[in-house]
Amino acid sequence: MRVTSRIKSLLLLAAALFAACVPSASATVTYYVGKCAGSPHYKTISAALAATPAPDVVEVCPGPYPEQIVITKAVTLEGIFTANADQVFITVPTGGFTTNGPADCLNVQVCVDSAIGTVNISNITVDGHGNGVLEGNPVVGILYFDSSGTADHIETRFQEGTLNGMGVEVNGNANSVTIKNSNLHGFDGVGIFAIDNSDFGNQLTVSIERNTVVANPGAQSGIETVAGASVSVTGNVVSGPGVPAGSSCTISSCIGMSIEQAAVGSISNNTIVGSAEVGIQLVAGVAGSTMSVTSNTILDISGDGIEILYKTGGPLQSNIIVQARNGIDFVCNAVNNVSSNSISAIHSLGLANVPSGLNSPNTYYNVPTLYSSSGC
Repeated sequence: MRVTSRIKSLLLLAAALFAACVPSASATVTYYVGKCAGSPHYKTISAALAATPAPDVVEVCPGPYPEQIVITKAVTLEGIFTANADQVFITVPTGGFTTNGPADCLNVQVCVDSAIGTVNISNITVDGHGNGVLEGNPVVGILYFDSSGTADHIETRFQEGTLNGMGVEVNGNANSVTIKNSNLHGFDGVGIFAIDNSDFGNQLTVSIERNTVVANPGAQSGIETVAGASVSVTGNVVSGPGVPAGSSCTISSCIGMSIEQAAVGSISNNTIVGSAEVGIQLVAGVAGSTMSVTSNTILDISGDGIEILYKTGGPLQSNIIVQARNGIDFVCNAVNNVSSNSISAIHSLGLANVPSGLNSPNTYYNVPTLYSSSGC
């Protein structure tokens, strides 16, 4: 059958109208919080996240947002600059944290909970002042729970008062999270805490890059990771946690960085400064672990600059340790790849608890005793 030109025109018009009514699959859905920018806009971050269709991007105007946020879908949440202001800060909700949300998000200010897809958060401050959480219970600024994404240029502050406050927590199962270019301070537990919660272990990938972490005196640690398929801690500055005045650290507290049971990865080019009990602590290993500890600078430590609590297959080299009780404590582990470290201004031992016969060539300056095998 021959189709006339009129019918052709009608068919083309119908197709164009249909296409106009169907949104493009690649179109980005962007919502705004506050009235500083475009539309549609919402009063709260939670309302924007819950809107339909689900947003790809939520841009937040400067100002305080007293709410507890739960994210379950892929999204980019970012603070924006406008009218000579740039700070978006999420505060504790009026009346305190809700107990009606997901169990994983209890006492969490921004909770990324089993999200489908990648969740990226940037240019946001999370303020835990006045959280009202009872001592011993955790309070967390940002949590990635079984979720992947990147936290970039974020600030967490005043997650404290409970002796278990954390700036950022990554609690994962086969997910990947990057925390970078951020400032974490005012916490009394851990600044950045990452733990692999998978049944088989060693499935979490976490990268901690170029952050500044300032711990309260007596806090547990600045950066702490437990297990993981790949752990990279690079270019961070950790201050403290210092020893509280008139008291001492417990066996698990006052540690600059604590790395436990990581399969592969590196701790490199970090600076740990302050009177922490231990600068870098390697807690426990897994079979075939190749974690490396290289080119870190460790200053003003009340105990050990580096403490080796397990035998790692990766190198421990080219670190600078200045002013500590002991430079490197082997804890009697026969680790053969410790070399080329610069150890100076040590109060007691350059190398402590070294297994008999172990060779560890390093450079020493102003060290009263280079090494000791006492206790091994």
